[in-house]
Amino acid sequence: MIQDGIGADRREARLPRVGHGLRRLVVIGSDGMVSLPALRWLSGQNAALVMLDIIGKVLVTAGPVRASDARLRRAQALAEATGASLQLCRELISAKLLGQESIASAQMPRALSQLAEKQRSHRSAEIAWKSTDKPRWLDERAYEEGVLPRLINVPTSTIALELGVSLPYASDLRSGRKQPHLRHWLTLARLVGSTAHGS
Repeated sequence: MIQDGIGADRREARLPRVGHGLRRLVVIGSDGMVSLPALRWLSGQNAALVMLDIIGKVLVTAGPVRASDARLRRAQALAEATGASLQLCRELISAKLLGQESIASAQMPRALSQLAEKQRSHRSAEIAWKSTDKPRWLDERAYEEGVLPRLINVPTSTIALELGVSLPYASDLRSGRKQPHLRHWLTLARLVGSTAHGS
């Protein structure tokens, strides 16, 4: 069984024992868990596991183990001298770019529409927000000393869900690379358990 999502917005999939066609399972993000029986099942299906962070950096890879092929080893060793390595790189990069172009063409209109709607929503919230909505004790010093250092203990997905922002933006807030709008300070303070008494 495979599950993903944020909060109540979740998806679930169950793969049959045969005929599923799974060759590679790609996990994006670092929140969650995988069981040892699941890893053993993937191995039994000759399927690979790839784990990426939210910006696409490879964190973990695992694949089926096969017997060494002497002919393949020789071809790999001679690939640079024969020019095969350059041709292979060109073909791989070309296939990757074509795939990205296809996905972008299909998803771009919808993605742009969703982005525009989210930006309008955030802009409306910023306009409606009043400085009196923020408690007086939660000033810049309280945020930087009592809230920001503790955000490292809060999952990025939780921050994204509570603030209604993207995972990359939530990651930037969590690390301090970006400063959240003042209307988010109280929510973040509650997430880390910060109060007027500094607890």
